[in-house]
Amino acid sequence: LSPLLLLVLLYNLKSLETEQGFLPLIEVQSTSENIWLISRMLFYVIIVLLSLVFLIVYGGRLTSVVSDGDGAFGQMFLYSTAYILFWSILYFFILKTGKSIMGNSLKMIGLYLVFVFIIPATVSQVLSIKYPTNLMVDFADAKLEKRWDVWGQPSEERQEQLSEMFPEIVNSPISNDESRIDMAIRASTSALENQLQIESIQPIEEANKSRNDFIKSTYIINPVTFFQNKFNSIAGTHYDDYQNYRSEIQFLVDKQIEILIVDMWMYKEVDGKKYEEYIETLSRVN
Repeated sequence: LSPLLLLVLLYNLKSLETEQGFLPLIEVQSTSENIWLISRMLFYVIIVLLSLVFLIVYGGRLTSVVSDGDGAFGQMFLYSTAYILFWSILYFFILKTGKSIMGNSLKMIGLYLVFVFIIPATVSQVLSIKYPTNLMVDFADAKLEKRWDVWGQPSEERQEQLSEMFPEIVNSPISNDESRIDMAIRASTSALENQLQIESIQPIEEANKSRNDFIKSTYIINPVTFFQNKFNSIAGTHYDDYQNYRSEIQFLVDKQIEILIVDMWMYKEVDGKKYEEYIETLSRVN
């Protein structure tokens, strides 16, 4: 929105004076044509910037972002200013060399289309060819078919896998209790399912990382995407934020499975106090 607003405000600067024949008079009265053009542009740039600041402040007051003290508000303002200045500099060179209102308008619109639509679309097309979309077939198989293969394994094989994952249960009371060990193995099979899911999703995460690394490598020719990702990162909606969230959830799932399985094989009784201990332990996990 900001580059379009700048375009509407700046498209006829200098070119209007050129078409009406006032530019030679302005050049006589002004010490420098560039300084005169910059000063006129600066007026409109400040208007756009103040409007943007108002929207940022208004939106920030609706949430706790201003009082959080994590610097998000300042970073958003900084990158918003840089984004406006980026477009202002591009428009300045068009206005500096332009001779007509129509010519300037077409050049500025063309520049906007190149940076906002053509370059991002080209990068996206190259990305889809170089890194095709993962259909997550392996992940679906792990959720639907391979999990039944796990349950179809003999109890001894599942126990061996569980012992490798949780060495604490090797000499546990349950492992020496033939009347309870089958029940414990069945109750612990969820850990094997969880491990199967982790292994199936790993290639997907690696592919996503490669895709994001490729996008980052195009920032030098794709500045609009750079600013968009910076805004997403500040707002906490970037891919990395979702990745960290998924990793945190997986860590908590792994920790919960580990605690419950080890305590079960150790034949620890779970009462109200133990349950509160579980909650406190998992709430402290970062």
